[in-house]
Amino acid sequence: MRAFLTLVLMTLSLTATSAFAQDASAASLKQNMKQIGTLFKAMSTTINDSSKNQDNAKAADQILGLFKLVINQVPDAIEQMPSDQQAAAITDFKSLIQKEIDYTTQLENAFLSNDNAAAAKIYQEMKDTKADGHQKYNP
Repeated sequence: MRAFLTLVLMTLSLTATSAFAQDASAASLKQNMKQIGTLFKAMSTTINDSSKNQDNAKAADQILGLFKLVINQVPDAIEQMPSDQQAAAITDFKSLIQKEIDYTTQLENAFLSNDNAAAAKIYQEMKDTKADGHQKYNP
């Protein structure tokens, strides 16, 4: 039953993401990050299940597309900083998102290679990077 619910959640997430991706370029940073979070969380329930690797690879590809949009958006926390601090903060933010882009590419490749151990490790790296970014730019 749990596997069935996980499959339903993944299917709904992927379907919603397909529809959402069409409007993602017009979406706010918050909306794009929320969609990434939904896909990322759904992936966590099946990260060690090799029968879900194709679905997880698709989700990773969707996350990748969203991160490529996010890298050009500016968090509200940065916009509220003094102007002399904004350039450095934007550079740092983009660096964190680039790390996520790189990790997401590796994650997709791990799923496509059926290397769930590597996928789990990369997933944790992404989670750590997310925590760092949220601490700085989404307090």
